Amino acid sequence: MLNKSHVEQKDENRQVQLKIFSSVRYLGRQVTTFRGRWKTDDPEILNGESDSNFIQLLRIRAEDNPNLLKWLDKCQDKFTSPDIQNEILKLMSLRILRDIVQQISGKMYTIMVEETTDLLNIEQMILCLRHVDDDLNVHEELIGLYSLGSTFADNIMLTIQDIL
Repeated sequence: MLNKSHVEQKDENRQVQLKIFSSVRYLGRQVTTFRGRWKTDDPEILNGESDSNFIQLLRIRAEDNPNLLKWLDKCQDKFTSPDIQNEILKLMSLRILRDIVQQISGKMYTIMVEETTDLLNIEQMILCLRHVDDDLNVHEELIGLYSLGSTFADNIMLTIQDIL
């Protein structure tokens, strides 16, 4: 009986964490900010957490999922902190990069790099890869936006090598 209860609890926890992961994925795909104001005196805010898009989305999803609401109410570590959000996003981005590398693997590809200065005078570099699949369809994949210490060719080349 105890073992069955433990297995059920693990399954509920897994389902809740999948909801959290899919919420992070949704906000990332929509290019929507995760964070908002920090409030502690509003009774509508779960346990004094931030009134962020992420928490709001979890609240909406919890309306249809009592396990998620129970998780958000009882758990000390809810896997909702900004550090956890960033970690989930990092894991997802690495998975996407692995998929791109697998598509390109063994084929010829082009590295496209554009450098620009942002509003704060920070040098930034965008890196894209272009490749052609077996059906001769051209694909351009944005790999990322990276800060540059300087715009000297050696530094740009080292940055590209680190990325790839």
